[in-house]
Amino acid sequence: MANFLWGASGLLISTGAWVWVLRRYDKLQPEPLKVLLRVGLWGGLMSVIPAIIGNSLANHFLGLGGFASDLSRRVSLPLALASAVFIGINEEFWKFLATLRLVRKLPEFDEPLDGMIYGMTVALGFAALENIEYIVRFGPGVLLARSLLSIPIHLACGAIWGYGLARAKFISKRQRYFITAIPYLLAAAGVHAAFDFFIFLRTWTIFLVFPLLFFIVWYSNKKLLYLRDQSLCLTGNICQHCEKCNAAQAKFCINCGLPLGAGGEFFQICGNCQIRVPHNDNFCFKCGHKLPEIKEEEEQN
Repeated sequence: MANFLWGASGLLISTGAWVWVLRRYDKLQPEPLKVLLRVGLWGGLMSVIPAIIGNSLANHFLGLGGFASDLSRRVSLPLALASAVFIGINEEFWKFLATLRLVRKLPEFDEPLDGMIYGMTVALGFAALENIEYIVRFGPGVLLARSLLSIPIHLACGAIWGYGLARAKFISKRQRYFITAIPYLLAAAGVHAAFDFFIFLRTWTIFLVFPLLFFIVWYSNKKLLYLRDQSLCLTGNICQHCEKCNAAQAKFCINCGLPLGAGGEFFQICGNCQIRVPHNDNFCFKCGHKLPEIKEEEEQN
């Protein structure tokens, strides 16, 4: 009973700390906490159950039953690679699918940054529920390592395909989520597979997870800050290059000298009221002004 209480307390603290980290990025127009919790819980449940079933079937097929609990057991490189690739694709696919199902028509998904925030929230829900399984099997002592290694890699992978969701929502003219996001989903699956592969070999390669984790966390942080700067709630006279505030009628930034009004990757500037509107909208949502049409080749860049 005491172990269960320690494990539950640690899980709540760990998950709450990572929720706080996500909220630190989402300051301009933060998502309602109850919406985040709902998406994280339901997304985690919708993804972790089929993912665990798929992983169990794959382990049985590959003859890896009990591999996780037997730390002295070694497997061949091809077997470790096959298992890692399957788990990477399996888990990232179900997390992506659950997120897409929950947020595609969610009214609160109204900022480019939200794609990454919701993707990482579902990934956090997935990791938290997965941690329950590990606590039951191995005890609460496993939680520290998983909080510092497994949760960050889940969050970072969710950030990768979450960026793809943002591009589909605000750049793709037809909002083709699967077509737009699939390169990012495959990249996330590859990162996840590499992380697991280094661990599954149970040799010196386990130390390679640290530079991999450092790089992917750095990349995720860079993309989060970038999408925050692409926010639609910032006014049109804020330079999209250096974020300097300019006069309402200014055509060039007073700080960096670059032209204003051209818009950014995720938004364009309404020629009538000078606010930021999604790049793939046809009309300004504030004044109804007709916006320039996006050329097909521009949409694919």
